[in-house]
Amino acid sequence: MLPRLCNCMNQDTKKNKHTNTSSNSFLGRLRKESKDETDKLICTVTREEDGSKTFTCLTCSNTFKQRQYFRLHYKHVHLKQRPKTRPCTICGAQLTPHKHARHLEQVHGKPAPSCGACGKKFSFPFEVIRHHKTFHMGEKHFQCDKCSMTFSHKKNLNLHIMKHEDIKKFKCKLCGKAFKWRNNLTEHEKTHVKIKKHVCTVCEAAFVKHRSLQHHVKLRHPEAI
Repeated sequence: MLPRLCNCMNQDTKKNKHTNTSSNSFLGRLRKESKDETDKLICTVTREEDGSKTFTCLTCSNTFKQRQYFRLHYKHVHLKQRPKTRPCTICGAQLTPHKHARHLEQVHGKPAPSCGACGKKFSFPFEVIRHHKTFHMGEKHFQCDKCSMTFSHKKNLNLHIMKHEDIKKFKCKLCGKAFKWRNNLTEHEKTHVKIKKHVCTVCEAAFVKHRSLQHHVKLRHPEAI
């Protein structure tokens, strides 16, 4: 009886492995379709004779051989989301913050600034001081005028203040609907191109919104909650 039990277990393992592989393959296809649908709004994708793809920007007609290069172009040129740079404290070279520590170590042979309490590395010395004050000393100098909550960073205070205001500055270009938060606009825009990235792990049904998936699981698969 024991060998039969082992064979059954092996068959179940193979079945589960096959199910997981199928699920991963489905998710992979879904992500690829989502990228293609999103790109249709901002570029033209053309398949060449050799099977390769070219991506032509609908805004300026520039053409790129790879999707990643087109996306960088659109982000930096048209959305103006350029990475901020700071000069190296030794040679003055302009670098993005995440490259500064590596630049110090590889080019100048200097160790990256690090916190003496937890060992976390940073790009600049002032970041070590700020980190020590906020995370190890608990300093919070930014206070909300409406509810007296305090924050360690000004950007966190600004995000909190938006909760008290009814300003909706993020507007959908397709239907005009406005939102208070950028991530809500991003999720809404996906409804126009039907990008269904929220997938049920039980039956692989896909949904545009996360709350739609939650409702589906609650209604169809209550045992999975």
